[in-house]
Parts: sequence; C-alpha cells; structure tokens
Amino acid sequence: MNNFLRKSELLLGVIAFGVLSLTAMFLFPMYGRTSDELPFFGPIFRIGGSIIIFAGIMTLRWLKINLKRVLFYLFILGMVGLQILYLVTFKLNLTTDIGYVFTQAERLASGNNTWLHYFVIYPNNLNIAVFWAVIFKAFTSLGFTNHLVVIPAFQLIMLDLALVFLAVSAEKYRTNLGKWTIVIGLAYFPLTMYTMFVYNDLISVALLMISMGILLRSLAVGISQKRIIGLTAVALFFLIMAVMIRNNLVVVLIAMLSMILISSRFKWISKVLLVITAITFYTAGSFGSDALHNRFEYHPV
Repeated sequence: MNNFLRKSELLLGVIAFGVLSLTAMFLFPMYGRTSDELPFFGPIFRIGGSIIIFAGIMTLRWLKINLKRVLFYLFILGMVGLQILYLVTFKLNLTTDIGYVFTQAERLASGNNTWLHYFVIYPNNLNIAVFWAVIFKAFTSLGFTNHLVVIPAFQLIMLDLALVFLAVSAEKYRTNLGKWTIVIGLAYFPLTMYTMFVYNDLISVALLMISMGILLRSLAVGISQKRIIGLTAVALFFLIMAVMIRNNLVVVLIAMLSMILISSRFKWISKVLLVITAITFYTAGSFGSDALHNRFEYHPV
C-alpha cells in the first residue's frame, strides 16, 4: 500500500510538472490592450530556451566529476552576476497597483497612517503594504532611505537565501539533489524578474521554499516521531507566514495538511497534533494581522 501511494504521488507530480511546463511554454498573459502587441517571449522562444537549458543540463551529466564541479560553481557565479546586473539595469515602475502599495507603505513607515481609498476597494493588498512599511522602517533606521532599491534587493536576498536552504535540505535528503535544486532554481530567471514587483510573491515563494526545506529534513531516515512532528510543525509555521502575506497560498497549506493526513509516516496522534498546530498558527496569524491593521489605524468604511 505504501509503495502504491509513493508511486501515485510521483506520477501525479510528474503529470503536474508536465502540465505546468507546457502551459508556461504555450500560454502567456495578455498584458496589452490590443491583440497586435507581442508577448515578452513567444512560444518558439520558450521552447527553444527550454531545449537549450535541458541540453546544457544533460551535457553536465556526461562531463567528468572535476569539470562538473568547476562548471557548477561557474554557473552559480554567472547567474548571481546576472541577478545583480538585472537589479542595476532595471528599476521599480510605480504605476497602478504597485504605485498605490508603495505610496501607502512609505506613508505608514513615516508615521502617516492615513489610508488610501484604494485599500478599501482592494483589501487583499493590505498586508503587503503593512509588510513593506515594517521593512522600510527597519531599513530607514539603518540609514537606507532609498526604498525603491530596498524592495528588489531585499526580495532577491530572501529568494537566494531560501533557495540555498532548500538546496542544502535537498542534499541531505538525497545526494546531488541539492545541486540540481540550485541549478534549476537559478536558471528559472523569471523569479529574479519578480523582484521589481511589490506584491510579495517572492517573499511568499521564499517562505514556501524554507517550509519545503524543513519538510524535506523531516523525511530523513531513522529520525524519531517526536522530531518528525517538530520539524513538520516548523514547516507549517513558515508556510502559514507565507499564507498571511499572500492568501492564495492557502491551497498549498491545504495540500500539506492533506499529505500529513494520508501519509503513513505520521502516527494518528501526530496527525491530530499537527492539524491542531496548523489551526493554532493560522488563528494566531489572523489575530496578529488584525493587530497590525489596528496599529496602523486601518478602519475601512
């Protein structure tokens, strides 16, 4: 039964990955107002780029171990260099929603708790403005007042640190899995491009990576049930933090809880304790979020 569940999970994962990959290759959001405007990259470019990346990864497998190690570190250095180049070349564009969120965060960070009417209409972006207000205050106290630079730099640092943590956890789980995690994570450059947005997608992704990394550590062979519960509870904590920032990640939380309930790795009492823990964390997060709203005097009319 356990083998069947593992094979089913693997098959579903492969199918989901295939569907997402094909969707990313052939579909793109229509940002323009007319159908005459071209997408950022068309399907042919995406397919070609995917083939080149796949061919490059497969080539690494055929090279000698020492050369692979050198190329691996050169790749890491090159991708980090590209990230820095991207931050230096591009800047935050304060238009529409981004402008409202940034302006409100600046107001809150400077002590002006007057809320824009935008957040009465779109309260889903409320926690984002509060989050950046707290970050702006912290950086201002350190002498960094150019918050247009703070947003992409802070998000990129969070992303890379979370990716490294996930890679280290993956390496502990299975040899060489960590290296592939780093390669794939850095090669997926759209993540870096999201540093120019204030919607906290990258912060949520970073917290999700940390949560997944801790969950991987709980899968180690030979650890006690008590340690499994502890690590999984910490993973739930970071995931619920991500949910508090971006509510749409609640689907991942539901998926993790479902995994806990159907997995044979957890005893029934452990499952009950973890579900209660998740509910407690979520409730505490909701009260904490409301307390922050009151702290910044958010009172929708």
